[in-house]
Amino acid sequence: MVEKKTYSVLIIDNFHFDPEHDMVIEGFPTAKLAVEYARCIVRSSIEHHRKSGQTKAELKQLWHLFGENASVLGHKYRGSDELEF
Repeated sequence: MVEKKTYSVLIIDNFHFDPEHDMVIEGFPTAKLAVEYARCIVRSSIEHHRKSGQTKAELKQLWHLFGENASVLGHKYRGSDELEF
């Protein structure tokens, strides 16, 4: 029996920035699904910190201090590479 390759997403807590607080979500059947999940995690984290009247610089600073980043293990995708505040 051939084992199918699956993908995992590493979720990084920017606030703690400690591997102990990171999470790995395993079992995505395709890289595309893993990338989309990672993208959603990062976007959700950004939107969580967005406030009315806030500048892009303020939002960016809050996300870097308190947000969550995500990357697909064994793949080039990193959520922070796509950020546009």
